[in-house]
Amino acid sequence: MTDDGTLPDDDPAAFLDDVARAVAESGRDVTLDPVQLTLDVGDADGIRVLVVVRPVARAVSLWAVLPDEVPAATRATVGELVLRAADDQLGAVLELDLDRGTVSARHALLFGEEPLDAGVLTSLVGAALDEVEEVAARYAGAVADVAAGTIGPREAAAAVRTAQVEELTQLLADVERTIGS
Repeated sequence: MTDDGTLPDDDPAAFLDDVARAVAESGRDVTLDPVQLTLDVGDADGIRVLVVVRPVARAVSLWAVLPDEVPAATRATVGELVLRAADDQLGAVLELDLDRGTVSARHALLFGEEPLDAGVLTSLVGAALDEVEEVAARYAGAVADVAAGTIGPREAAAAVRTAQVEELTQLLADVERTIGS
């Protein structure tokens, strides 16, 4: 960090350190690999988060990886779920690695060349971490069910979206009850 509270834009190691500090300040355990320019973030409900820092591009990519691999025989069906889930996502998107069978939620942040305030970096990285973890957790059951063949991808995607609407409807009802009391 510079004397004016902004982050230096010309030091790759400093950018990596600043991103690691932002992850730690968001309340996560983090292990820094300065050679690979990655951060391994502690598991949240079995979902591991990997952060790749690209200092030259001033970008950060985050992947929240589901713990179970999708069997080869059901990858096409899970792939359909991943595509259908795209309608439901704002910043983080689901993706399926067809070779490995891993499903993850991915979010990328591109900061450009402007000086970046440390607090802003912490807020942005923290929000992206929250989002990839939330999307991965929200779709984990649907991915497992589609992989097991207990539900189709169209129905699974609809169930996840419906669950969100039901949660928001219940929250609104709770707020209305509180206000009306």
